[in-house]
Amino acid sequence: DSQILSCSAVFSEDFKLGNTPKAKWLITGLVTLGSLTIALFASTSVFSLVILAWSALASTLGPTIILLALGCRPSQGQILTLMTLGLGSILLWRHFGLNAYTYEGFPGLVVPLVGYGIMAGLAKLRR
Repeated sequence: DSQILSCSAVFSEDFKLGNTPKAKWLITGLVTLGSLTIALFASTSVFSLVILAWSALASTLGPTIILLALGCRPSQGQILTLMTLGLGSILLWRHFGLNAYTYEGFPGLVVPLVGYGIMAGLAKLRR
């Protein structure tokens, strides 16, 4: 229930989709309906969807946090590229069924870090 309220708040406050109480109520209802639809009709279990969601979170934020902790200063464009590489890698990993062998968060962390290494190497070559 707290996730539904948080998601509804993003739509109504951040995206400015509803400023009236009636609009906020409607957005909350639509988010609840969407969540229920996914839970009832998804081809995978709710647990599998939760694992995918955690993998997506780890692969989009993790590499940037690791790089910042190591003292690297990636640019905004590089961070967006890392996030795209991370999310894309976990989605491809799951699409090809490789998540049955290895947790998809692993390539979601490795691929962006290797990508940053390549970007940093290319930047040094240009200088």
